[in-house]
Amino acid sequence: QLFHIDFGHILGHFKEKFGFCRERVPFVLTHDFVYVINKGATGRDATEFSTFQKLCEDAFLILRKHGYLILSLFSMMISTGLPELSSEKDLNYLKETLVLKLSEVEALEHFRSKFSDALENSWTTSLNWATHNFSKNNK
Repeated sequence: QLFHIDFGHILGHFKEKFGFCRERVPFVLTHDFVYVINKGATGRDATEFSTFQKLCEDAFLILRKHGYLILSLFSMMISTGLPELSSEKDLNYLKETLVLKLSEVEALEHFRSKFSDALENSWTTSLNWATHNFSKNNK
């Protein structure tokens, strides 16, 4: 099992090239990832994918439940010099991501829409990676 958190992303720092935002999805969930999660099966209906989505939803709700503690801890880290965590603006992005003002039901609905958006628009992530790898390999 692998779970990766890119702190730049969870604080709203997305990669740009020539002033153009290269990342357009709330988080990375490509069809290649789904293929691996599903152990070679395709589609969102596979048991493995349903389990994965449920785990993501549960994790989101747990993070929300501790949202104010997380924000407090991150606010104490502002002075550490991390480039991704340098101001209250970074904390505000995290606060908006956790949708702390919504009820749990509304927040879960919000998360599910972001999850679907990430999957449906994963082609942009795949294209971004392909162009990055192409340019990197041709230097």
